[in-house]
Amino acid sequence: MCFSAGASFTTSAVLATAGTATLGEVRSNRELLLAMFPIVFSIHQLIEGVLWLTIGRGQSQQLVQWLTVGYLVVAYCLWPVVSPAALYLIEPDAHKKKRLLSLLVLGAGASAYILYYMSRSHLEASIMQHSIYYDSDIPHPNELTALYALATLLPFFFSSYPPIQVIGVLNFIFCGIAFYVYHVTFHSVWCFFAAAFSINVYLFLRWLHRGQRQKGVGDDGTRQQ
Repeated sequence: MCFSAGASFTTSAVLATAGTATLGEVRSNRELLLAMFPIVFSIHQLIEGVLWLTIGRGQSQQLVQWLTVGYLVVAYCLWPVVSPAALYLIEPDAHKKKRLLSLLVLGAGASAYILYYMSRSHLEASIMQHSIYYDSDIPHPNELTALYALATLLPFFFSSYPPIQVIGVLNFIFCGIAFYVYHVTFHSVWCFFAAAFSINVYLFLRWLHRGQRQKGVGDDGTRQQ
């Protein structure tokens, strides 16, 4: 599979359209963070698309550095927090909310650790194996990757909603593919796959609201008379 600036820009455009439609499906403030996933991924892919075009151009090194920092902050620091937080907000089961809260704390700790070492490291991006390789020089990368995956993937399996669990299964499968096939450029490739799957948030919200209407539940979660 070949990744390129064109692939990133195309994915960004598709996600921007899907993200607009997803935000239109929001019926409660609790759903807003989850509904933002496609838009955030769209911006993320846009950043990487521009990075593809600027890597290797001597006059653009400062831009490359800023784009690299922006991409890694979203990839490394945002998702371990946003993923459990978004699912915590929509989770109706009290026991599962406690598990999600624990993962949120774990993700926040991992993000803080990564952000601290990112601020002390020289970050670089280069094209390798048809993808972009990000060199962040953060200590204990394998252990940190495991914590990162737990915080970003496990919340989907704790959800009470089957469509959310399906998204988690797909992400887990392609996380494995990205890790074993594209190990060196794992984060770039996995973010690309995860971005594509974020379109499913739109389908989930439509499914959720259709079920609520059938049960006579209002947008605020209360049963209508």
